[in-house]
Amino acid sequence: NAKASTGLTYKSSDEKIVQVSSTGTVTIKGAGTAKVTITAAADANREAASKTVTITVAKASQTIKGLKTTYKKTYGAKAFYLKASAATALKYKSSNAKVAAVNAAGKVAIKGAGTAKITVTASADKNYKAASKTVTVSVAKAKPTIKVKTSTKTYKAAVVKKKAQIFSPGITVNSKGTLSYKKTSGNKKITVNKKNGKITVAKGMKKGTYKIGITVTAAAKGNYTKGTKKVTVTVRVK
Repeated sequence: NAKASTGLTYKSSDEKIVQVSSTGTVTIKGAGTAKVTITAAADANREAASKTVTITVAKASQTIKGLKTTYKKTYGAKAFYLKASAATALKYKSSNAKVAAVNAAGKVAIKGAGTAKITVTASADKNYKAASKTVTVSVAKAKPTIKVKTSTKTYKAAVVKKKAQIFSPGITVNSKGTLSYKKTSGNKKITVNKKNGKITVAKGMKKGTYKIGITVTAAAKGNYTKGTKKVTVTVRVK
């Protein structure tokens, strides 16, 4: 609110920092220091006069938005974006890329079970201070997937009459965990090997359809928990 007996004019030394209107209103445009010169014009009775004031504009703090504190995922989940935003450019860094890797765009790829902390940093520039925020990515172990290749097996009665028949149901698990097998139901003359899952049809089995119940267990391994699956294998003798 400068005053003088004659008209005033205003001039900023750096309009990228402050701009000043003809009425003396100052608008902040950026961080830094600018000098504003105020001049009172000369008239018939007075000489011109001027005064300079200094305006210092500090860098502003900034906030990184759009982030959760914790992201809970399961091994095998699809990659996802953190969706962070700030006034300046962002950078990302994972504390454990073997669990969660992150690229320059904030895309997080799940690599293994465990916990990783991702630090998001907004860089400093001419107007803003740097800022950072850390989030936690918690990745749980996945349940294994157990599959059966052969759920039905057919033998001719004449073949079974001569000798016992052995076959594998071809059970696999994606976790590579050790498999074990337990027969839970079915004809006593059909047995299941506890270690390799092979099924033995006893010599002399009569014609008929036999359903064998098996519980398959996959041991926990790596990024997978222990898992079980109930399987039914059908044996036909005809």
